[in-house]
Amino acid sequence: MGLILSLCGTLLAGGPAGAPFVRGDCNDDAAINVADAIYGLSVILPPTGTNAPVPSCLDSCDANDDGSLNIADPIALLGFLFSGDSPPPSPHPTCGTDLSPDALDCLSSSSCALPPPNAIFVSHSLGTAGAAGTANAPVSTLMEGMAISLAQGAPFLPVIVEEGLLLELGGFDFVAGVDVTGGYDATTWQPVAGAFSTIVVGNSSAFAESIDVPTVITHLEIVADDGASPGQGSIALQVFDSSSALEFHECRFIAGNGAAGAVGPNGANAGSNGGNAPSVADCAGIFGGPGGAGGSGAPHGGGAGGGVAVSGDGDNGAAGGGPASIDGSGGGGGSNTFCGTPGNGGNGGNGLNGAGGFGGSAQAFGGTITANGWVAGSATNGGGGGHGGGGGGGG
Repeated sequence: MGLILSLCGTLLAGGPAGAPFVRGDCNDDAAINVADAIYGLSVILPPTGTNAPVPSCLDSCDANDDGSLNIADPIALLGFLFSGDSPPPSPHPTCGTDLSPDALDCLSSSSCALPPPNAIFVSHSLGTAGAAGTANAPVSTLMEGMAISLAQGAPFLPVIVEEGLLLELGGFDFVAGVDVTGGYDATTWQPVAGAFSTIVVGNSSAFAESIDVPTVITHLEIVADDGASPGQGSIALQVFDSSSALEFHECRFIAGNGAAGAVGPNGANAGSNGGNAPSVADCAGIFGGPGGAGGSGAPHGGGAGGGVAVSGDGDNGAAGGGPASIDGSGGGGGSNTFCGTPGNGGNGGNGLNGAGGFGGSAQAFGGTITANGWVAGSATNGGGGGHGGGGGGGG
């Protein structure tokens, strides 16, 4: 009966989590292998006549992060090691604290008291381009750190990133199989509780494409700038053709505002110049010719021609429809003659060009999830310009 109770019950409990640790490293030797599962079994099911060992970090043996230590933990660890099952939950594979609300604690973990022995290190304050990527010679960008890990071949070393602001203004691509963990102190290379590595990608994005092998990204904050060109969106992360093997733990993605749409072109003039006054065939007196009609055009056509004057020049043609400041004024009247064709009146003024269209509005929705990934919305184009005013009437 004792064996049955041990298999079914919870054996150990403690206070809230404390020191950093790696989940799955039950024997605290800075490596995760079958020895951890064996040690975990001895904690749960000690050999007859012996006392169970009590690890200083109970959380590290809680491989499935269910808040208790039982037979399910070594089974989950063995499934990860030999059957391709999911890796242990965060913190894994690098040191971190347990944010799960459970009763297990971690008093200390010797393997997390020193810099992780097998990792590539990235530091915005101490790193240099072309460095080896070690704890004492970190590189300065995440993109270079992942490239070093990839170049060294599988199994890929995880990449550790200093907390604080890191500029990757051209964007970058996550690498399949390369785990990335942020929030570390670059002098001790220990995780800082609650800290993130903030990576600014400018007007680009972080990309994760065709990732179908276990890849865990932890404690990163990716920030994109506002859209810069007309209609450009702002996207912090874009994921395409990737499976659930890609996991983001305790990460934040912050996009800026999309840019307004382009301003539309000016509208064409709506009206033409007014015509000349018609000929006056009556030679019996001295009359100025009537003003010519204004040019046609919508929405503000030219005005009507001026009337015949009793003496002197003909009356001016009327301004085009709408305000004179927009549509132009009528031309002057024709010169006076006793007989024959009267002089031509002046042409009416051109209406002003239509106003430019309004800028396009920002996209109201964030984007669309498709079979291949997430596609961001774009701002709309600007509207067309308004119509120009009609020309004024001729004299």
